[in-house]
Amino acid sequence: MTTKRTMKLPPRMIVCLLALAASSTFAEPQPAAPKDATEATRAVNRAAGIVDPELETYRWMLEELRVSLFAQELKTSIPISVKRLESQWANVRE
Repeated sequence: MTTKRTMKLPPRMIVCLLALAASSTFAEPQPAAPKDATEATRAVNRAAGIVDPELETYRWMLEELRVSLFAQELKTSIPISVKRLESQWANVRE
């Protein structure tokens, strides 16, 4: 889902990360090991350059949720909530 809108997002994410770093609550995320065959398959596909559009949409929605939680002054580019994120995750799992 690389569109002009998502191409503008990385600078926003950098601003968000800088806002997080300025606060004392920033913690470096740890990469998780694949838990099942689906995740392992996705890891192999990602390494091969194959992208799942539903998963890509979920990723950007997750970034927007982070903005809404940790850098509220930036505003989100799409309406976002945990419920919408869960709905998109259901699409990814299908």
